[in-house]
Amino acid sequence: MPGEHEHTLNAWTAGLLRSLYGLDARQEQTQVGGKRIDIEVRIGPVKIALEAEQGQGAVKRREAISDADERLKQKNADCAIAVCYPEGVTSEEQITDSRMLWTIRAPNGLVEPGKARWTEANLGELASVVKLAPMQLGDPDLAAAGLSASLDRATNQVSTQVMPDTRKSTLQSLVEE
Repeated sequence: MPGEHEHTLNAWTAGLLRSLYGLDARQEQTQVGGKRIDIEVRIGPVKIALEAEQGQGAVKRREAISDADERLKQKNADCAIAVCYPEGVTSEEQITDSRMLWTIRAPNGLVEPGKARWTEANLGELASVVKLAPMQLGDPDLAAAGLSASLDRATNQVSTQVMPDTRKSTLQSLVEE
């Protein structure tokens, strides 16, 4: 079953990364020298390139890795993630739950394409990988900020799951003390 063109999938993915996961993601970003990053994500000063292909066969995986490695060699990104969309995606809604393949590429440790370890993930899982990528690059301040933000989100999520009456009585007991 034919799906949408890769550039359409990239546009949908970038939009969903922005709207659902709060990432500064932009599709089809042209760099110095006319080179294009499929999806560029910025986290603070770190630029992450998502280089995507439609299809998950060996040739498509090799092409995605080649493009990702090229962005690193050109110094157009600090980190790159090769992504392979499944065949047959025909709507933006399918992107969220589709099972993509990804492998992270870092400038200081390029693994041969044939030995790369691919992981299957939906968009939310891929977004988590993207958010954690700067921490893998060794910036301790960025790692600390990321961990702090994650803890804040977890604390907020737990506090919203507590029953309102329990929260109110807990707050009242703190005020009365």
